[in-house]
Amino acid sequence: MQDGAVDCISSFSNDVQEECLDTEQQRKGKYKHRKPIWWTQISRKGSKAQRRAIKDMADYLLTRPAYGTFINWNTSFGRAETETMNIWLEIGFGAGDNLLQLAKQYPQKYFVGAEIHQPGVGKIMQKIKYGTENKCYWTGSRLYSSEYDSSRADAGSVRGENVKTENPYGNVRIYQGDGVQLLSRIPCRTLESVLVTNPDPFPDNDQKEWRLFQVQTLREIRRVLVPSGRLYLATDHEGFFSWSHDVMKSTNTQQEIFQAIEPLPSRSLWLPVVSEYEQRGLEYGRSPLLSCWEAL
Repeated sequence: MQDGAVDCISSFSNDVQEECLDTEQQRKGKYKHRKPIWWTQISRKGSKAQRRAIKDMADYLLTRPAYGTFINWNTSFGRAETETMNIWLEIGFGAGDNLLQLAKQYPQKYFVGAEIHQPGVGKIMQKIKYGTENKCYWTGSRLYSSEYDSSRADAGSVRGENVKTENPYGNVRIYQGDGVQLLSRIPCRTLESVLVTNPDPFPDNDQKEWRLFQVQTLREIRRVLVPSGRLYLATDHEGFFSWSHDVMKSTNTQQEIFQAIEPLPSRSLWLPVVSEYEQRGLEYGRSPLLSCWEAL
């Protein structure tokens, strides 16, 4: 556990306990990680090939730390204890194309992807396996280009360059599970950026407690971010986008811990890939809604 982490956790824990006085308000501020049965069914096992890829690429899985302990990033990435590490976390990476493109784009940084659905984990492991065996980066993604209108269905027609490298994804680790629950295992002030990319919006009114953006979740994200670290959000669901901004406003009313970044940083810096999910949304007339906040 890093120096100062205990004090950091204690400070934020006390604040969280005081932030909601009545039961209803406290319930609304919490993220419910146990999902309904219908939702968990979509987290079914991946294909045989995907399960084999997960097994073959087990070295790229982020080891779950013992209960009550924090992740040791240096050990996780096989780095010296004295090395300074710029770490990004993407919660809910889907098929993983954006995470892998960022790893290629910023080889000096380190990237952790959390995905609760096993098929998604299997897909990214297949791509990592391909890259390690062929000593090159994955090039099957649609890359965003400012030359394309992001609201059009033909956005992201550009393909990445096939770059050869000895160890393409040595700066990537994958967490198979709920990214919100992973936050509690991350030491204070160790992440440079947190990306929330197209999470399930849980659009019905009786599903609010399953939405990723909650007061406690935002406070936990602030805990793990370095000062001036950034939280990015991408969604194409207007209801979830509005909900997220309302939760951010509520969180800052209790204690100002984030400020909006305006103008918004270019998406090519943090969301360089147009995913299959986004592409389908564009075809149905849904446009990406993006936000960025800086940790105070």
